[in-house]
Amino acid sequence: MDYSTKELVIISITVALMVVVGFIFYALANFLLFPGYRFIILGAFLGFMITIPILKIRKVGVITVTSIVFAMIMSLISIFMGLAIVMTALATELTAFLLFRDYTTKHKIIFSAAFYPFYGAIIFVFISSLLIGKNIYDLIGSPTLFLISLVIVYGLGLLGSSASLNTIGKRLR
Repeated sequence: MDYSTKELVIISITVALMVVVGFIFYALANFLLFPGYRFIILGAFLGFMITIPILKIRKVGVITVTSIVFAMIMSLISIFMGLAIVMTALATELTAFLLFRDYTTKHKIIFSAAFYPFYGAIIFVFISSLLIGKNIYDLIGSPTLFLISLVIVYGLGLLGSSASLNTIGKRLR
């Protein structure tokens, strides 16, 4: 993948904002007792932020590149966090490619970006359960509760992505 200097700057600024503002949201999410439910708070934020490079760059792979940079920074906190971020990006990118092939329309961007917090929640709970050594459902309550939280996270990702398109997106175009 070939990225111009301008595109790399957009990715870098997005990642910097994800780290700084995300730290605030993550701190707020610590008030929730279950690991997977943090993404209910982070869902709209992650959808909002990942939409920025998608909207401006519109290349397949931009989610992965943005997430690799993000993962390199977050790996300083935990290598597992970096691994989860890269796995989330790959799952999101694959899903977006299989469903939409590209990022040419607003709807493709919104629906693709919403998968980022969705897969983030799934992968975070999975990695947390591997590290702690408990069954996933012991961490999250029940399968039904987990599925409801995933629907909420995807919905919040849609809202965040849509908000990004309607605010920042107007200025980026």
